[in-house]
Amino acid sequence: MAEHDLQLVARRIRSFPDFPIPGVLFRDISPLLKDPDSFRACIRLLASHLKTTHGGKIDYIAGLDSRGFLFGPSLAQELGLGFVLIRKRGKLPGPTVSASYALEYGKVGRLGWPGGQEQVPELPRLTQPVTAHFLSTG
Repeated sequence: MAEHDLQLVARRIRSFPDFPIPGVLFRDISPLLKDPDSFRACIRLLASHLKTTHGGKIDYIAGLDSRGFLFGPSLAQELGLGFVLIRKRGKLPGPTVSASYALEYGKVGRLGWPGGQEQVPELPRLTQPVTAHFLSTG
């Protein structure tokens, strides 16, 4: 099943060398998102990988704005976990927690996620995988 799923997913990802800048190999996931069978196969593969590498030690799946929102909720559902939105600072209402980050092209910014005990009580201790640019940046 895993080999079939890998082939199904691989056929739906297009590569564009030197985009958006020379030296970057951009992976376009649009065809994957348009094909329900390929998308389900991708989620199964990711879930299987996380179960193998992290076992039952994942509290939540966190997804970065915006590609993480495409895969994160489905992956969380497949694993029977909750999903946490991570967005650019100031884009979520209510109390939030934030952290600095650096982009692969050298820009720096801040990310925020829901904060407060009623939102995600264990968030400061989490070491769960974060779904985001995993296909486009490797």
